[in-house]
Amino acid sequence: MPFIVKFHRLRRWAGVDRAIGFTLLNYVLSALVLPLSLFLVAHYFSPTVQGFYFTFSSILALQVVFELGFSQCITQFASHEFAQLSFISGNRLAGDTVSLDRLASLARLAFKWYFIVAILLFAGVGVAGYWFFNVKAAAGVSWLGPWVLVCAATALNLTVIPCLSLLEGCNRIPWTAGIRCAASLARALVLCLAIVSGMQLYALGLAVLAYFIVCSAGILLFFLPFYRQLLSCPPGHVLSWRKEIWPFQWKIALSWMSGYFVFQLFTPVLFRFHGPIPAGQFGMTWALIQGLSGVAMAWGSTKIPRYGMLIKQRKFDELDVLWRGATIKSVMVSVFGGFVLLAGTWILKQHFQLGVRLLDIIPTFYLVLATVLNQIIFAEAFYLRAHKKEPFLVTSLMGGLVTALLAYWLGKQYSAMGVSLSYCIVAIGLLPWASMIFLQCRQKWHEPI
Repeated sequence: MPFIVKFHRLRRWAGVDRAIGFTLLNYVLSALVLPLSLFLVAHYFSPTVQGFYFTFSSILALQVVFELGFSQCITQFASHEFAQLSFISGNRLAGDTVSLDRLASLARLAFKWYFIVAILLFAGVGVAGYWFFNVKAAAGVSWLGPWVLVCAATALNLTVIPCLSLLEGCNRIPWTAGIRCAASLARALVLCLAIVSGMQLYALGLAVLAYFIVCSAGILLFFLPFYRQLLSCPPGHVLSWRKEIWPFQWKIALSWMSGYFVFQLFTPVLFRFHGPIPAGQFGMTWALIQGLSGVAMAWGSTKIPRYGMLIKQRKFDELDVLWRGATIKSVMVSVFGGFVLLAGTWILKQHFQLGVRLLDIIPTFYLVLATVLNQIIFAEAFYLRAHKKEPFLVTSLMGGLVTALLAYWLGKQYSAMGVSLSYCIVAIGLLPWASMIFLQCRQKWHEPI
């Protein structure tokens, strides 16, 4: 009993509620499985196949071009409508009829949007990837079949995004986090088993397909009445995409597309100019960096629906207290995790053969520093975008453009050291700019009516 009491005190001090708990469990499982999967990749894949493996993932991140930021719009708009609604037994909604009509209108639009996007992604990214990999085709690497499979599985995964985004907007974060956690575990298990079984690059597509199957099962098992209610609502008060969503969405879309150049361009650049082996080294380290960033962001990302509800209710003091606590914890976690990552990299490079599959300590340090600084920028973006506005558009576009140019120039000349340095330089430059915008918008938007 004393241990349990102390555990709950520590949990409350750390601000870990059910939503964060499931999200962290997801990342803890990833943190446990990631080293295993990376070890299996290093052990069962040749350096060349490893390069194809990580470049597959980076190319597939082009889905943000097709999504146009709509998933974030769904969450933000749903949270504002849900402020006047509540769940009753059977996972059905009750409350203001106007808000329910508008939420149903949003749901119908979201499902149509992602059905079309899934088809376009399979065709567009599939053809683009074929052209890209065919230029650098390596003897003995069978990549075409795995590429078609992973594109198809990714397209299927797009169809569950509106389902989860609607639930998150309705403050069902613990449930969506639990579904994602189970799906991530299934993906990891299938990935590891497929690699060990000699499936080579097919392992990635099979893992993505497993994620889709488990996500779909969780959604249908627990929330089918919720979606039936929304889709069966007769058209009433319509949420206008053109007048309400698009003025916010196009800015989010451009920000997300610029984010591709900030977070996903590096591996393809290295693959193009230096071949699959340096791309594989960067990809393995980058997977660890992205895992660290995801864990640190959990304190802020799980609060997004709550931010939107508090803004709708104009409870700005409560909003600020919630945001500050989440942001401080995110930064602390990123600093601690970055130290652990650097120490682990140094040990592996010094004492284990596996270390040759990772980046050297200096470029890894640049990536860690940028990750810590970005936690502040992410937190500021969560806060401001919860107002259904996007003041970071110019900042994101400039960040993406400068990152792309620096990554191309420095990456071509200095390989992984160059692209890592470009990521760090942009993060250092963006932080003061983003913070100034945050302070100005916060003061302006919270003035008394």
